[in-house]
Amino acid sequence: MTYSKSILCGLLAISCSLPACQKSNSEASATPTGITINQTSYTQDNIGEVREGSSVFQTAIQASQEATPTYVTVYFQEKIQPRGGLDLIPSYITVSHDGSTRQGKWTGGTARTSSYQNGRPTLLFDQCRFEGDITLTGTFVYRQKSNEPEEIFLWPDGDPFAQWLSGEPYWDGNNLGNIQNPQIIVYRPDIQTAPAPAVLICPGGSYKTVATYHEGSLVAQWFKEQGFVAAVLYYAFPSGHPEIPLSDAQQGIRYLKENHYSIQSDPNHVGVIGFSAGGHLAAFVSTAFNHDDIDVALPEKRGESRPDFSILFYPVITMTEEPYVHEGSRNNLLGTSPTPEMCRACSPELLITPQTPPALLFHAADDNGVKIQNAIRYVEGLQAQNIPAQLITLPSGGHGFGFYPDYECLPQVEEAILKWLYEVPLKNQ
Repeated sequence: MTYSKSILCGLLAISCSLPACQKSNSEASATPTGITINQTSYTQDNIGEVREGSSVFQTAIQASQEATPTYVTVYFQEKIQPRGGLDLIPSYITVSHDGSTRQGKWTGGTARTSSYQNGRPTLLFDQCRFEGDITLTGTFVYRQKSNEPEEIFLWPDGDPFAQWLSGEPYWDGNNLGNIQNPQIIVYRPDIQTAPAPAVLICPGGSYKTVATYHEGSLVAQWFKEQGFVAAVLYYAFPSGHPEIPLSDAQQGIRYLKENHYSIQSDPNHVGVIGFSAGGHLAAFVSTAFNHDDIDVALPEKRGESRPDFSILFYPVITMTEEPYVHEGSRNNLLGTSPTPEMCRACSPELLITPQTPPALLFHAADDNGVKIQNAIRYVEGLQAQNIPAQLITLPSGGHGFGFYPDYECLPQVEEAILKWLYEVPLKNQ
């Protein structure tokens, strides 16, 4: 289900020799394709991919002694053009096989676009060497793929909580309700010279709808322009079952980490961003990974869902401190008569441990929708554990300003985000 508002490659020879790689473009298009890693020879297993306007090439390779394919991603310093004879400067490579990854910077050799082979554009690598004893040589066939945002369903074999999901999705302006098939919408940067940090974006909507525009696509587009892989989470709504959205958020984090080779993300730098009730979800996924009070899907993978940082906008946090509880979000998350135990189990400020990731928070001084004490309590809890945390109080904006282009404080917000990211969680990037 979509929520839109409106050739087989034969097995090639193992490797090409250096003289063959020095042929003309027309001859090179028929050159056998090969790759060597630690003296093991591979062949291209299928047609590779280059997203339109991007600087990244991906392909699958196969060694005769291995049962499963290996995935190779080569990053260049410029866009890959589908015409022959253009020199390319590689920058980085990742090679992933059965959950392990080797990677390294380019150290020598050449690469260029070559002539078409069987109607497909090609890339020619001439003894292209990378750290980690990785060498590419030969001609690799690829197809161009759209670089539009990609929909990826989180539970392709069926939602684990399908018994509590019913009805049809609906749109109310830019807000999406009654989500039945949780997914992420993935945005990739055009130019990547190495795997990019990634963010999972959780829009708000009181756990009843998802604000897909000003807290979703606008946010993702901005992060894409800053060189991040950005994924907007369309999560299912709890109707009194907090395990539903929490499981979706955990699965989203895991997807960005586990499938880093296919979405070109850095699995060691995956953060979460949340707005309002989505801010609660982002704080929840930042704290619940080492707690077992909530019966999430795939509990054995709970520990793999820890984000590396969080950015929270006017977040709902507490479910226990009555003067500051956002009643609409709590009622939708826990039902109208939750037990004190369940309220505590779903209050991120009470779940903070030394393993909770650092956080940057924004809240407007004139927010009458969600009390700023929610953000204050979360920051105080982090600081008590000596975890880096910063709250920026904005002079105006009320509740729900998001990334609307006409929000007067947006330039200040964007500047603060980048400053904090590269001073705290991405300091060594």
